[in-house]
Amino acid sequence: MSLSCRCDNCVLEFKSTSVPSIGAVDQVRAYARDLEDYHAGSQAHGRVVPILVLAGISALHSDNEEVIISGADEVGRLPPRSVE
Repeated sequence: MSLSCRCDNCVLEFKSTSVPSIGAVDQVRAYARDLEDYHAGSQAHGRVVPILVLAGISALHSDNEEVIISGADEVGRLPPRSVE
């Protein structure tokens, strides 16, 4: 699977915590999947990248292949990303 991040092809979910819960990761992944499957504008652009933004961390942190986890301070600086 290829995962690339573009500003016009992402969904952001904000949480006021510093620890990414399984539920929060599942929620943002489901939002991205629903946009890919049911939103005509998103379908034209391919994969929608889920990004979980945590208020309690300052740096990019991701230990999940499908969801980018970022601190609020870093979300504007996320580079394009590819995960196989």
